[in-house]
Amino acid sequence: MADAPLLVLGDFTLRPWRRDDHDIATLLVASGDPYIRRFSSVGQVRNRADAEAWLRARSGPAHLDWAVERHSEFAGRVGLRRLSREDVEAEVGYWLLPQQRGAGLMTAAVLALTRWAFSDGGLGRLEIRHELDNNRSCAVAERCGYAAEGTQRGALLRDDVRHDLHLHGKLATDPEPS
Repeated sequence: MADAPLLVLGDFTLRPWRRDDHDIATLLVASGDPYIRRFSSVGQVRNRADAEAWLRARSGPAHLDWAVERHSEFAGRVGLRRLSREDVEAEVGYWLLPQQRGAGLMTAAVLALTRWAFSDGGLGRLEIRHELDNNRSCAVAERCGYAAEGTQRGALLRDDVRHDLHLHGKLATDPEPS
């Protein structure tokens, strides 16, 4: 799979990650946020080598990943993982830096990614999975029109402990949220 395309959408941009000092430093800042550390794999990033490994892991054939920028300032991340061209589906993941939360930016970014994935990306189904107590992620999924589909028992293994996940799904044929 190629790199994620640049998507310019009003006052925010989804851009491919760069492996430069700026993006490495950004990941290190993000990994220090307790909410990101709790709910995202970037929370495991502790140094430059970890950040480089995190970026490499998101550049394989089953991933497309974007840095989210608002007014040219880094704000967060949105991406597709478990991308299957055979099944034409993927899982959406995202996080925002603390100072960017609460203004609707992630909802706008996930909506833009969803539209792109269903049109130019050629996908037919997207999923959002989040831990049961990740209310912010759940709210984004709901605002973006992803239907709640149930709980996946023990679907996430972290630190040798299995965690349940809420599953939300959206089909390319589903209506846009109002």
